[in-house]
Amino acid sequence: MPDFDHNADIKIHHDADLVTAEIPLADHASSHWIALFHKLAEQRWRSRAPAAEAQDRPDCTWVIVTTPVAGPASDPLALLDDVSAVIREANASEQQSIQTPPSSRPLSATGGCARS
Repeated sequence: MPDFDHNADIKIHHDADLVTAEIPLADHASSHWIALFHKLAEQRWRSRAPAAEAQDRPDCTWVIVTTPVAGPASDPLALLDDVSAVIREANASEQQSIQTPPSSRPLSATGGCARS
């Protein structure tokens, strides 16, 4: 399951209003995991700061977080804790979907199989 690469450097970019942190994960994540991460990050932060996404790049998967320079979402340790929590949630959701046989997955409102 994906996790921070504790041996790699976090890339930081900033301008007058925003800070962006690019955080490498220890390996490549599946496209399913990336979709779960996006969904969970959107649920956690909705349309308020920070904004978080996962991108698969040639070297590994990266989590990219953009947040205002000042304000409640600007505490770097709290932000890393929050991102770590979303990573754990995505890992647990992916693990659950792997362990749940397709015949026992809930049906969506449209009558087809629920998408994770």
